[in-house]
Amino acid sequence: MSKKTRKPRKTPKKTTNTKKDNETNGINKADMAKKLYDQASELRKNGKYADAIPIYQKSLNLSPNNPSTLNDMAWTYYLMGEYEDAIRYAEIALDIAPTKGFIWDTLACAYFQLGDIDKSWQCFEQMKRVDPTEKGTVEIYQRVKKLIQPKRAFFSHKGRKGSIKEQTARVLEPFSNNTKAILAIIIIASGILLIHNVILGIYLLQTFLAIIL
Repeated sequence: MSKKTRKPRKTPKKTTNTKKDNETNGINKADMAKKLYDQASELRKNGKYADAIPIYQKSLNLSPNNPSTLNDMAWTYYLMGEYEDAIRYAEIALDIAPTKGFIWDTLACAYFQLGDIDKSWQCFEQMKRVDPTEKGTVEIYQRVKKLIQPKRAFFSHKGRKGSIKEQTARVLEPFSNNTKAILAIIIIASGILLIHNVILGIYLLQTFLAIIL
């Protein structure tokens, strides 16, 4: 009997993604990320912030380097009162797109709510530098501006060199001569009153000690 010879089995070929397949997958991911972004933005506009956050996160999972999505995530946290998380996502967005003024605006608003006026103003100034057309959140910007101006004026005078007399003259420079004279009288009177109070205090202390001793 002759033995039958078995034909060798063909091994299945491994399928590899072609360049076209990769491009198609990339387009699909981008489309899905955009749909999720739009869905989350709609939820945010309707005040459903807690529902919007996980949808934004799903969009970021597909497109992690999208500065607009990162910024909108930050702004949603801001609207929720989660200012530290708002800062965290805004800073990530700025690492990717440092010239986007609206991201600096988000960061400035979050710092303002945390009470850090200096950092808030620095972010607003940077916003104007990178994008002069960006108006930002006008209400917050005006409030920070009002708070920062007196402080900046004080340190501006303080930082100038010169004797006490010269520094005093610079501070009084905007005032008229009559106003300067009135201010001088007030300062002298305040000094005399202070000396009088010190002498009176010493006299009362001596009287008290004389009584108890």
